[in-house]
Amino acid sequence: MRNRKGIGTAYVWLSLFAAISALLEVVYLGAKVPYTVVVAFLFTMVLSRTSRLWTSSRLVAGVPLVVWLAVVGILVWLAPQRPDILLPVGPRTIALIGAGVCGGLWPLITMAEDNPDVER
Repeated sequence: MRNRKGIGTAYVWLSLFAAISALLEVVYLGAKVPYTVVVAFLFTMVLSRTSRLWTSSRLVAGVPLVVWLAVVGILVWLAPQRPDILLPVGPRTIALIGAGVCGGLWPLITMAEDNPDVER
């Protein structure tokens, strides 16, 4: 049986994992091979799919993606003002954001196909 407290706790954990993932992906984006772009795609997809387990609302299921995007956005915004933040500016950053958003949106877009009770 599902209760609101348990579901709320699950979303807190998913949001925490999304924030940690975004931070680590940004930190390691400067590696020789930008593997964090692939990690961002796959991990935001996992977070969105997991989030779908507890709701039929796309807005609620998108909470981890919004947290991930907010953390990356804050780091991008702070980068010019704080040169000590490890965020390379250029195509890798755009690829990371694109991959993360695509990976997180895909389960939300296909949600209606899997579950007819989804709010449209």
